[in-house]
Amino acid sequence: MNINVNMTKKDLFNAKNGSISINDAIDYGEALTVTGCAVLENSGTDKQGNPCDVGYIVTNIGVVGFTSNVCLKGMPEFADYLTDCINDNTPVQVEFFAGQSKNGSEYKNFKIV
Repeated sequence: MNINVNMTKKDLFNAKNGSISINDAIDYGEALTVTGCAVLENSGTDKQGNPCDVGYIVTNIGVVGFTSNVCLKGMPEFADYLTDCINDNTPVQVEFFAGQSKNGSEYKNFKIV
């Protein structure tokens, strides 16, 4: 799945080479203003070293990058929403959060606020 909303080739290059990890640098629960997003197919590797998709969300603190399947699953719908908001000049804010599945695994996700 390739998605790109409001990100130039330069933005994508910089995101691949210097994004903020959703795992390390996010202050969970902080509302961040979003201006773009993308998903690049097979542009990263998972914990086992297998190719995987990587998602990016451009925020006021920098580009947040992730390989979380939970986050990636919602990106097509989020991209549609973000496109509509950009076209309407409506600001978009998201909050990232960590949760725990029923089997005890931690996951990362985000929500629109």
